[in-house]
Formats: sequence, C-alpha cells, structure tokens
Amino acid sequence: MAHTINALCDGCSACAGQCPTNAIFGRFKERFTIDERLCIDCGVCGWICPIDAVLDAAGAVVPHLPRDERPRPLIDPQACNGCRMCVDVCSVNALALVGPIYRGIAVLSAPLACVACSDCVTVCIKKAVSMGPLDLRTYEPAEHTVRLKEYLDACSG
Repeated sequence: MAHTINALCDGCSACAGQCPTNAIFGRFKERFTIDERLCIDCGVCGWICPIDAVLDAAGAVVPHLPRDERPRPLIDPQACNGCRMCVDVCSVNALALVGPIYRGIAVLSAPLACVACSDCVTVCIKKAVSMGPLDLRTYEPAEHTVRLKEYLDACSG
C-alpha cells in the first residue's frame, strides 16, 4: 500500500523533489498525488512535507522530520563485500565504493544527498547496511574514506 497526499497539500513540490522513485506528480501550487505503483513506502515525502499533508499506508500522518534527524545508512566494513549493489541502487548517489569491486567497502559519501529511503538496506544480501542516526555535524566523508582505505590496506597486507 502506498503513501497518499491529503487535501492539506498546497503544492509546494518539496515531496516530489525528494522522492527516490519519482512517484509524486503534480503542478506547483496544486495538490500533488502519489503513484501507488511507484511508491516504495519509504516515508521521505512525509518527512519533507512542512504541513503534514502526507499519510502512510495505514492512514496516519507522516510527521515532518528535519534533515539532520533522519536515519542514514550505516555500513559494517567487516560484513560489506564490496559488491556495489547498495551503491548502484541509490537513486541520489549518496553511496560510493572505496576500493575495487568485491574487495572494497561501501561508504556514505554524500550524507546530505541521502533521502533515507532504505533501498540500500533492502538490496544488501550481506546485511552490511542498516539505517541509524548519524551526526552530520561531525561526519566527514573524506576522512571516513581515508580510514576505510587504511582498513582495507591492513586487511590485505
């Protein structure tokens, strides 16, 4: 069952711009709709909506959630096999692979781009990706990438 948009929608289009599957359609300043065939029930549209116009599959309002409070992908470097599936499924290019395919590790390279849709979690057959809190004030993707490269060097050497 898909999310829906109620009559409170003022057509600001914030939800449409963040939907990872482009399931939301409409005209600016008019009520938007969600294509249930494309909706993956990630809830991003509700978190973005400033006026609580998005309902989940059960009919409850999805509350607005500020960007810095949304869950982000957390990748377990010991479980990740570097297959790139999570990187490839990410529609907003928030993930990257450090190192060669099948010997590298996925990393959250663009945390602000991440819309927290959880597609990366769903596609990971190794269960190396989970969603959780990430302090965006202190997380530095470049620094994290350097640490992962050091980790990979230590594992292969």
